[in-house]
Formats: sequence, C-alpha cells, structure tokens
Amino acid sequence: MAISSEAQAFILVIAAGLCTAIGASVVFFPALANLAKPNVLAIALAFSSGIMLYISLVDIWGKSVDGYASNGIEDGDAVIYGTLSFFGGCALMLVLDFIVDKLLSMDESSDVVVHGPQDGAEIEKMREDFEKKVAEDLGESEDKAGDVEDKTTDSIVVKDTKELKHMSWAMAAAIAIHNFPEGMVTYLGYTQDPSVGIALAVGIAIHNIPEGLCVAMPLYYATGRRWYAFMWGTLSGLTEPFGALLVWVILSNGMSGTVDGVLFGLVAGMMTVITIDELLPTAHKYTSEPKQVTYFCIFGMFFIASSLMLFNV
Repeated sequence: MAISSEAQAFILVIAAGLCTAIGASVVFFPALANLAKPNVLAIALAFSSGIMLYISLVDIWGKSVDGYASNGIEDGDAVIYGTLSFFGGCALMLVLDFIVDKLLSMDESSDVVVHGPQDGAEIEKMREDFEKKVAEDLGESEDKAGDVEDKTTDSIVVKDTKELKHMSWAMAAAIAIHNFPEGMVTYLGYTQDPSVGIALAVGIAIHNIPEGLCVAMPLYYATGRRWYAFMWGTLSGLTEPFGALLVWVILSNGMSGTVDGVLFGLVAGMMTVITIDELLPTAHKYTSEPKQVTYFCIFGMFFIASSLMLFNV
C-alpha cells in the first residue's frame, strides 16, 4: 500500500527531529564529544544556516507569492501580500523569542541567568569537563583529577551543578520552541514539493545533532544520569512533529491559494529570524575564524541550490 505524501512528510519531520538523539547519545558514546569542539559546531551551524536562508528567501517566499497569485490575485498584489506574510512571520518569531527570554530569565536560584555556552572557550571547557566526568565514572581519571583546577568545596560544586542544570534546561526550552516552526516548514514544504521538504530536513537534521549534544552533555555532567540526559536531549527536538500536526490540521479541510500564501509567508519569515538571530550568531561565537562562517554559509546555499536543481532535472 502506497504511503500518502502527508504520512511521508510526518516521517521526514520526525526523522529530522530525532537527530537530536544522535547528539544526545554522546552520554553513551563519549567519542561524539568531539562534535562539541567549537569550530566543528560553527561549521555545522553555518552550513545549515546557508540551507535555511536560501530555502526561506528564495523558495518558500516565492511559494507564498504563487499561493496568493493562484487565488486570482494580481501578481503585484500577490508580491505585496507575500511580503507582508513574510514580515508577519518575522514579527511572530521575534515575539516568541522575547517570551522565551523572559521565561528563561525567571531563575529563582541565581542572579545570573545562564542561557547556554556563550563562546568557543566556554563550550570547550564544558566539553573538557564532560570528558573528565565520563573518565571518572569509568574509573580512568584518578590521577587526572588532581591536575584539574581545584573545585572540591561543596559550595562551588553545588553552584556549578545548578548552573549546568539551568543551562541545559534553558537550551532545551529554546530549542524545543524554535523547532516548532521547523516542523511546520518541513511538512508544508514536502507536501508541496518533496525536494524542498527533503532539503529543509537535511539542514534541520544537521543542526539538530549539536543541539541535542549541547543539552545532554551538561545535564549528564551535572546529574551523572545517562538516560535522563539522553531523554531530555532527544525530547528537545520532538516539538517538530507538533508543528507539522498544526499545519496538517489547518490544511485538513483542503488547500486554498490564500492559505498557502499565508502559511508559506509566515514560515519563511520565522525560519529567516531563527537563522539570523540564532544559528549565525552562535556560529560566530564558536569559531576562531569568522570567515569560516561566511564560507560555509555560502557553501550551504550552494549545496541546497544544487540539490534543488538536480531534483528538477
């Protein structure tokens, strides 16, 4: 029995969301911690940024205009409506970001809010601390423990643990909320053009891997619980199917040009804000070579443009 395009879209969205599990599996396979090296993270984020930007600005926004035009709206007006929908999506994502920041700033236990690793040096230290924790759990680092900066007092250990837990929860919450529109755009893209949906899923999957890693790694270091850290690292990416479900509900009574135009415009704007506000700045924080971000972002654009052309040959 043939699988419907809607079911295929859901499978694709779930697969992309579950890529956080690959990163979160670092707690079982410590060698994956090398993925948390700053330059590796920067390259992954820059590459997926190029994919997201190209798809959002070149393809999805164009589909928004086409959706309005297919409903009998003149081409000039369709461009206006598509543009307004795009900036509506930008505004919606900025509002969501503001709400997330406010929620994450409500930390009763500390005056300092830890939103996640702020730069390459901090995430490198987090990676080294994680590797030390794994080595200690395996009984392999008794000698190394004495060479590490002294943090043996109870007050310092408790403070470090609280900050690591808060960092993990903050990152998980931010990732979960941002993954919601990613599920929307992947589902919508695939049902309209499978090549676009697959291209988006690739970009989302690539940056979901380090996202899952960056949730699970500090949570495991703070708690020592592998399955607990793995579970929350994985769950952070599973809001994507809920985004897809929302689009399915909206479109379940049949597509119309105007609905197409509004949805494509909104998700194009939301994805653009996520890329500009989250992925690219984070890539710049992690890299020691700023030009590296530019090169891999452009390479991501070229990669996805080439893929789309091949799909249409």
